[in-house]
Amino acid sequence: MQITLKQTKPSPIPPQVKFYGVGADQVYEFWHMVEPLIEKALEYSDGKYEIWDIFNSIESKEMQLWLVTEDKKIIGCGVTQIVVYPQKNICLIVLLAGEDFDKWAHFLNEVKEWAKDIGCKSIETYGRPGWERKLKNWTKIHTVLRINLDENLH
Repeated sequence: MQITLKQTKPSPIPPQVKFYGVGADQVYEFWHMVEPLIEKALEYSDGKYEIWDIFNSIESKEMQLWLVTEDKKIIGCGVTQIVVYPQKNICLIVLLAGEDFDKWAHFLNEVKEWAKDIGCKSIETYGRPGWERKLKNWTKIHTVLRINLDENLH
């Protein structure tokens, strides 16, 4: 799936902050710059992914890589995945990583427009409880609980 960003209405983002979708054929070019950010984010993924799972999924077009730059330096990145349900498609934000998220939070508007353009009905993410404070306009639809099979159920 090729990512193309379209210009949306003006935002309060400083003009030096830019967003880019990285095509699967470009992942090698940027990987060494985003790998440390993704590694850090994966520390909170509950062991669902290893770094090469993310790389391979981007390269095979199962996931999409997004870059956030400021003055040509990568300050953040995101990874999305389109999840196809019987009744609708959603854009899942698999991870966000970087510095000064408040500076580039409007990145989510770019993802929203892209997701709409490809037929998604919503955006979802799983994250630590702190994301609820950052994503105030988002609706909490689930609480995810987990137990490892080698633990007692009660």
